[in-house]
Amino acid sequence: MVQEWPEAPVLAKDMDPVDLAREVEIFAECGQRAAIIARQLPDGVLEAVAGLHILAAARVHQELHTEAIVEVIVDLHVMSAEDPYRFATAEMEGGPAVSSLQRGLFYQRAVAALGSEAEVARVCKVHKSTVKRALDVARTVECINDKITIHNQVSQRQAEWFAQHVGFSSDFSDTEDPTTARRLARLVNNSEVVPAATLFRQLRTALNGGRRQSAAVDLMVGDAAVGTISRAKSGRIKIDLTKAGDVDLDTLIAAIHRWIAAARAPSTI
Repeated sequence: MVQEWPEAPVLAKDMDPVDLAREVEIFAECGQRAAIIARQLPDGVLEAVAGLHILAAARVHQELHTEAIVEVIVDLHVMSAEDPYRFATAEMEGGPAVSSLQRGLFYQRAVAALGSEAEVARVCKVHKSTVKRALDVARTVECINDKITIHNQVSQRQAEWFAQHVGFSSDFSDTEDPTTARRLARLVNNSEVVPAATLFRQLRTALNGGRRQSAAVDLMVGDAAVGTISRAKSGRIKIDLTKAGDVDLDTLIAAIHRWIAAARAPSTI
């Protein structure tokens, strides 16, 4: 018997039906494409900590073909209390699609278990900014959960904007302008239930005094933000490299070329 690790980023019950159907189709046509990473619990039960999407597909395939014997390949590891978080993170950051909210909720549970964001970053072998950015999404959804129709639609960029301009503290002390943050919070409280994009468009319009301004887009190298890019009404492109000190120059130049090409496209900013 193989059961799911309850702290995993995405359990079978939370999988998007389209994603699950795709996994079932792959399993049926190609078989198991990767081993399920698991540990053995004291009672002898195997607990899958990574590859849960494959396990879910195998179970559905078995339900559809009751006459067949469906076997799965398990890569069994002796694990410390930290190892499941490390294996799950490695898969989440480079494997099957996981929404920004699911990533945030996983890191939120990891912080509760491991004690701090810094410890989660150490254990999971990711940058501290990766953990913080994911947590911002979970915290943003907590603040606006009854005002938006689909929680998984809150993006990383929207969450970063919310953290900057509205914040997560009751006294708004974690924002640049507490007075403006209070005004935006009141708008959230008085809002009807709308799609996330609609709510954030209303908040940005209120912040800008009704004037539409060119939004800044994060400049990413891997999963780290090294600056921002924005475009003025004149068409000029502004690049702000605030955290590029640790990035290799050739990598940075190549990335800037890609960003400029993307920014010149009408739909980018």
